[in-house]
Amino acid sequence: MKVDTNKEILRRAAFALKNGTVPGEGVEYFCTGRAAQIQEINRCLQFAKNGGSTVKFICGEYGAGKTFLLKRAKIEGEKQGFVTASVKVNQGLRLNMLNHLYYHIMHSLSLRPRQDLKTGFEDLFTEKIALLKRYTAYERSVWLGDMTRICGKYNQTFARTFAAFITAALQGDSQRAASIVAWLTGEENMSYELKTSFHVTGAVDRLNAMDFLKAFAALVRVMGYSGLVILIDELELAMDERVDLRKKAYENLRYILDECALGQPESTVFIFAATEEMLTDRIKGIPSYQALSQRLGSPADRKNSSLSDMKQPLMYLPPFHYENLQELSGKIIQMHRELYQCRFRIRDSSIMNWALLLYKEKEGSLERVNIRKYVMKLAEVLDIMEQHPENPMFRTELDLVRNNGAITFRNARASAI
Repeated sequence: MKVDTNKEILRRAAFALKNGTVPGEGVEYFCTGRAAQIQEINRCLQFAKNGGSTVKFICGEYGAGKTFLLKRAKIEGEKQGFVTASVKVNQGLRLNMLNHLYYHIMHSLSLRPRQDLKTGFEDLFTEKIALLKRYTAYERSVWLGDMTRICGKYNQTFARTFAAFITAALQGDSQRAASIVAWLTGEENMSYELKTSFHVTGAVDRLNAMDFLKAFAALVRVMGYSGLVILIDELELAMDERVDLRKKAYENLRYILDECALGQPESTVFIFAATEEMLTDRIKGIPSYQALSQRLGSPADRKNSSLSDMKQPLMYLPPFHYENLQELSGKIIQMHRELYQCRFRIRDSSIMNWALLLYKEKEGSLERVNIRKYVMKLAEVLDIMEQHPENPMFRTELDLVRNNGAITFRNARASAI
């Protein structure tokens, strides 16, 4: 398979993989061995397009590809017309307060990349505002009335304030419009005088945050987007919170699950990613909050079953098989070959086995290969081969040999190519 020949994209992807991070572009190409999970994500997206809402918890070991899968979900969502939001718990998000979650969602909105449309709350309505300027006063009034009614089902303050934003934008009052957007998206540090200028008091708080999110989700759908995809990575960091804050975070997760089961917020997909520890630790993990644990079940139930139910909230990422490693390795080797115009002197399988051998020397075992660490080691081997083609080690074919469950490597001098 040929990868994108844009050298800058390839170079950024190679740099990201070598440093153990997910490439900003090309994730579709590198995502390997997760066909069933991607199929389930697409099922959830289709369900949301039809007005439903759902929650997924992606569970897997460190380096199993959770962040890769979240990025793939983001790409799939944006391709299908969803507004997405990607946040990490370690970037200031505290799940014990729903207004924190709302704030981070509203400040990480993203659309499918387009030259004429930026990312951000205001940009969701750029085209509509331009169209409204061509409406008659009566037509604008009717449209604003419809929007106020739709959003008002969930929160009247959100509805009135959104109408004020549209009015300010139509009047060309960019400063006023920006102030209104700041309040709508959860900013708290705003003067009383400024808030009274558009007739609001207080701020988005833990009591009304979910109603605001429901109103926003309804607004997104009526504006012609497919819905919302909300991606939250590194959920396990909530375990580090004080016990009362941690309990409140789990209570909020349970609340989100229950609300989505009732179809709210409409046309919304929540996808959380967490390590296995969060789903097995009985002291700090989700099992410490039974109401949430019962809804999710045990990750052991998923990974030990040959008949796993992908439609359950908990989606387990099993370790890679050797065949998955071969496929992924082949893609990375081909990327490197195109980026540096390399002509390696040994088979791709031997390059992979050299990376596995060096991985084993560092990690001590190949029983459960950590994908992230392996990819970093493969990228390192490829860079060394490219910089030192004269090294005899990389002219030597290397075979992987299994013997009574043990894995060893056998080499033989390869002929010069």
